[in-house]
Amino acid sequence: MREKDILYLSFDGLTDPLGSSQILPLTMNLSLFNKVSILSLEKEFFYNLNYKNIEKRLNKRKINHFFVFFKKNKILKLLSFVFYFFKLFMIFYSKKIKLIHLRGYQAALFLFPILYFKKIDLIFDIRGFWPEEKVERFNWSKNQLKYKIFKKLEKFLISYSLYVICLTNHSKNILIENNKLDANQIIVIPTCSSKTQFYLDKNYQKKNQKKIFLGYFGTTHGAYDFDFTCNLIDKLIMSKLNIFFKIYTYDNHDLLIKKIKKYKYLRENYSISSIEYHRVQEFISSVDLVIFFLKENYSVKASFPTKISEIFLCGKPIICNSFNDDIKKIIIENDFIFEYDRGTSDIKNLEKFIFKVVTKKNEYSKKISKFAIHNLETDVSNQKYNSIYKSILNE
Repeated sequence: MREKDILYLSFDGLTDPLGSSQILPLTMNLSLFNKVSILSLEKEFFYNLNYKNIEKRLNKRKINHFFVFFKKNKILKLLSFVFYFFKLFMIFYSKKIKLIHLRGYQAALFLFPILYFKKIDLIFDIRGFWPEEKVERFNWSKNQLKYKIFKKLEKFLISYSLYVICLTNHSKNILIENNKLDANQIIVIPTCSSKTQFYLDKNYQKKNQKKIFLGYFGTTHGAYDFDFTCNLIDKLIMSKLNIFFKIYTYDNHDLLIKKIKKYKYLRENYSISSIEYHRVQEFISSVDLVIFFLKENYSVKASFPTKISEIFLCGKPIICNSFNDDIKKIIIENDFIFEYDRGTSDIKNLEKFIFKVVTKKNEYSKKISKFAIHNLETDVSNQKYNSIYKSILNE
């Protein structure tokens, strides 16, 4: 029975690739038993591209989607934030909200005045260590006022919330140590994906080609070390592996081409494309392995990239670094993800791994897909979220 009014609060847009992958499936699941409202910031590019399809799904489940368009212009951005706050205020007092699910830190700034004066059940879904991400990736200083404000806000939200949700056990241990929390208050739910959207495509499994296709998709900056990726692939091609590097990203293609042209062997063996999110499964299926490397720092201990579940559900092996303890555990316990760490790994062992998983493609794809369905599929995360909601709403 749809009895309780729940507000899902996010700065990420439903029409963004991340929103389509993570927020939409979760809120669709929550709407089976509750009245769900969503407040998000939408980017016009993705909104125009994806909203018609998403709107049909929202209407079918009677989900109320409130949004404000996000603008990059400083003045318009400020106005976007003002409108976001007033919409939040309006929703909160018109819908008789029983529970707020807060995704990330940014929207918390606008939620804080309400929480300060009124007690309401809250789930703080931190996703990652956002203030530290800003320091390590976007040149914030820990001495800046904005960093100190968000750290104070973090302390308040963690103490206020009934549950804190994070992506990794590594980050859970840090949160417990730093905040003296009860371990039962912190729930680890890694980013999961849907097996109906990402799956083992048997048409691609049957293909036998001479080239080995390495894939890369998503952003090439921020947390990711794209230069290191290119350098490694250049060495693999130099060692006579017949590799072709396929890149899918919305990042500036001209800048990426300029980077790739620095590499003698890679520059003759790559392609770059931009495709809609609903075609990412097709892209993953078209490659033999996926490769990426994260810059190792404090904030990455809380990261579990969405692409991991998407890649594994498609039955594809991964080449990456052990950027936190949770990834290290997957690497130790499985033979379909190869750890290549800067300065300590032997490229010959990597070549052997590539040859092994490509020659035994069908065997490995089934094993990888089975692992993903049992550990990183949306049904797994939905069960955990449902358990949290039921414990709060007494359903």
